[in-house]
Amino acid sequence: MDPLSDVLSLLKVKSVLSARIEAVGPWAPRFPAYRHVKFGGVIEGARWVWIEGVTTPVKMEEGDFCLLTDGSPYCFASDPGVALQNGEQIFASHLDADGIVRYGSGDASHLQEQAL
Repeated sequence: MDPLSDVLSLLKVKSVLSARIEAVGPWAPRFPAYRHVKFGGVIEGARWVWIEGVTTPVKMEEGDFCLLTDGSPYCFASDPGVALQNGEQIFASHLDADGIVRYGSGDASHLQEQAL
């Protein structure tokens, strides 16, 4: 078993919600408080991530991974200066039939988000 699988097994994870996001151009979804652990990784490109009112933006690049555990609202963006938008609305209105959220136009950044 790999280390992540070992941790998930120890936590007795019962379900997983997964979404792939292909965002291009300027983008900055903000997500409200949540109840479950969230983690995500950058498959291609880069993004900035921060916990609203708690941390400063941190740049993530291809292969980087983050773990969000405190339930606070969080944001991720192509650039921390981009105006924040409602992340739940972005997901609801840009989810394609193949399960991928495609948003914006321009150079792509591919992300994988998970909620446990």
